[in-house]
Amino acid sequence: MRPFPPFWVVKLTMTETTFRGAPEQRHRPRSPADEFSFHRFGGPTVRARGVITVTNAGVQLLPNNPNRVNWWITNLGSQTLTIDWIPAITNNVGILIGSTGGYLSQVVQDDGTAVGDAVYGIVGGADQDVYIYEVSILKITNRRR
Repeated sequence: MRPFPPFWVVKLTMTETTFRGAPEQRHRPRSPADEFSFHRFGGPTVRARGVITVTNAGVQLLPNNPNRVNWWITNLGSQTLTIDWIPAITNNVGILIGSTGGYLSQVVQDDGTAVGDAVYGIVGGADQDVYIYEVSILKITNRRR
């Protein structure tokens, strides 16, 4: 007896029957989280993470991304970090994130389209690092030439 049925016996999941695309766009869910991603967002998600150095002149922490569904910013430095959604950021206006592990996150279910907007950060003194994690919907385009 085979441990798995042959491919012609396997029935398509609900996701595969509702996701009508070119063959290279089809994606067989591999986990419950993958299945959830397909039902909720219409496709798989991709994750990106990194560390950005924030200055007292202000920097862009996240670019505008309408496909973003979640982000998380953790302050790794010893100073308070201020974030806002406008490029002309100052230390006087914005959301404060505490030092040494303070964090802020946004999720599309709670915060709507603001999750996809660009985010800027500034610190009051010396430069410091900020950890950023974001999740976006993977948009597959089918270009035939």
